[in-house]
Amino acid sequence: MQMLRQDLRYGVRMLLKKPGFTLIAVITLACGIGANTAIFSVTDKLLIRSLAVEKPQQLFLINSVSVNPHFVSNAFSYPNFSDYRAQNRVLSGLLAFTRTQLDFKKDERVERVESEYVSGNYFDVLDVRAARGRTFSPEEDWTPGTQPVVVVSDGFWRSARL
Repeated sequence: MQMLRQDLRYGVRMLLKKPGFTLIAVITLACGIGANTAIFSVTDKLLIRSLAVEKPQQLFLINSVSVNPHFVSNAFSYPNFSDYRAQNRVLSGLLAFTRTQLDFKKDERVERVESEYVSGNYFDVLDVRAARGRTFSPEEDWTPGTQPVVVVSDGFWRSARL
């Protein structure tokens, strides 16, 4: 134990003698730890942790491929999605979503929040129920000009104290 204390005191003295080296070492360690944390978080979310739905292994994402110029996209227009859903004879359900950011205003404070626009059958296809309140009704998806409906996560509900 005495040797460990001596080594630590010696290390601290050397670091204090060379503050430039110490700063570079600390910045390098911080960048390395930050990069590893970010990479693990993405890997965990995409590859390790499964979605919180009944049968995540049965979900898949439909992509379209353009030949010239070549690119892969999972973006479809709503009329195309409606046609695919109406003509679907194979899948148990077809839903649409797109990520976006919305402004959330509370007490004169505006905050950007990560959001998704989703089709009216989103929760039904994923077989997810609301813990409190409700999700979407079929009329809200099919009737033009209806008022938008928002479903918020439990975490957002607690932090925003709605």
